[in-house]
Amino acid sequence: MELLDGLWRDAELQLKLLASKKDHQLPPYIRVSEVPLEGKDLALFDPNFEGKFVFLDLSGAKRKLRNFALGLLLWEAFLVLSLSYLFYKLLWRYLREREQSRQFLELMLLVLSHRLGNFLATQRVNLEILREGMVPAALERLQQAYSYMEDQFRRTMELIRDFPKGAERGERVDLKKLLQHTLEPFEEAFKDKRLELELEEIEVKVHRADLEMMLHLLVENTARYSRSYVRISLRKEEKGARLVLENDIASDAPRGSGLGIELARRLAERIGAEIEVSEGRGSFRQVVRF
Repeated sequence: MELLDGLWRDAELQLKLLASKKDHQLPPYIRVSEVPLEGKDLALFDPNFEGKFVFLDLSGAKRKLRNFALGLLLWEAFLVLSLSYLFYKLLWRYLREREQSRQFLELMLLVLSHRLGNFLATQRVNLEILREGMVPAALERLQQAYSYMEDQFRRTMELIRDFPKGAERGERVDLKKLLQHTLEPFEEAFKDKRLELELEEIEVKVHRADLEMMLHLLVENTARYSRSYVRISLRKEEKGARLVLENDIASDAPRGSGLGIELARRLAERIGAEIEVSEGRGSFRQVVRF
């Protein structure tokens, strides 16, 4: 309607100019004829202008209208797609955070179950020793169990505190140094065993707290169930890195519940790694691919 109103007003001015100045050139959309004209885009404007018919060609106005409609459609389509994309991103982020929260709760249950199981197993052995009499070895084992639980409580609290930062916000971590740091608390467990280390300098971009707890669980399995030797190798591969922990199996080692391995797998998933576990011919092998 705005286009037509503007066209009509302009036509009135053009005809007034023509009436006062006979050599005035009318624009192409105004047609003056002595006889009626036919055409789907022609509209009668004045049936008696100096004894002639005046028609307006509306094809230009229709073309402008189509261009306007097309532009409006494209902008609306862009707006709808943009809002749809934003809605998708918000929904995806909400669902992802919800899934992470669910996984984190499961992780915490596994952590607590695993730590409590280890603590109870240690205290069971200590009670057996105490039944035979108060000996320094029993007191030493109780002290080690307390220190172990205190350390694990600290690690669990760090995991809970760092969880809101998101596992995807990784940092560059020196895997060799972190593995050597993880081995330090187990020096007592490894002192009577042959420990072979082949560690290359490798950096990975992961969530440090998750990686540290995963390595601790794997080393803990190796230290607890090995009999005489432990081999740990860390090497670069074409598409990342590979960590291998291998040990023989002590005949008197208690069978674990499997929670440690399951917990390590969950942590590996959070940092984008994979864990493979195999057992055979008296040996136990844990492989992590980054």
